[in-house]
Parts: sequence; structure tokens; C-alpha cells
Amino acid sequence: MKCLHQTSDRTRAQLLRGALESEGIAAIVQGEHLTAIHGEIPTGASAEYRVCIVDDDQLPRAGHLAKQWLGEGAPGSGAPWVCDTCGERHEAHFESCWKCGADSDAS
Repeated sequence: MKCLHQTSDRTRAQLLRGALESEGIAAIVQGEHLTAIHGEIPTGASAEYRVCIVDDDQLPRAGHLAKQWLGEGAPGSGAPWVCDTCGERHEAHFESCWKCGADSDAS
């Protein structure tokens, strides 16, 4: 089992795992048990989650996909946008306006 990415952000780790699995690469997030002790960890320390692939032979492809996902294509990595219809401001990962339903210009 090879680990591709380590982060203190549990959601980011799970999203990367999901992205890998959607490409047919079985992956797990190690460190999930640390959630149970949240609040018990000393100040300044943080939980670390590791995204690991199950099949070591898929490491080159998984590494490439993870690099792409963590780069420009990562959710929320773009600029915020403002809905042309109602003027509501949205973070980059939203593809349509939550207020009026209009699509973003980037979609």
C-alpha cells in the first residue's frame, strides 16, 4: 500500500480518495480513527490523514491523477464568481447559483 498524499483536512482526503476511485483506483484514507479524539489532541497538533492506494502497481497513474486533482483542477481552486442573474457571490466549486439556479459562466 503506497500513500500519495497527507493532509490535516479530512474532507480533502476523502474527496481525493473519491476522485481516485471514480477512475477505478481503489484507495483508502488512513487516520480516520483520529476523528474520535478530536479535541483531545494537544494544542498545536493536528490530525493527519493519508490517502493511500490499495494496488501498488497503480502508483504511477494514481500519482498523476492526484497531482492533477491537487493542482488547478482541485475543487475550490479557481476564482470566486458572481451570478449574472441575481448578483450572488459563489466560491469556485459551485457550478450553478444556489439562490436563483443560473449556471456559472465557467460551466
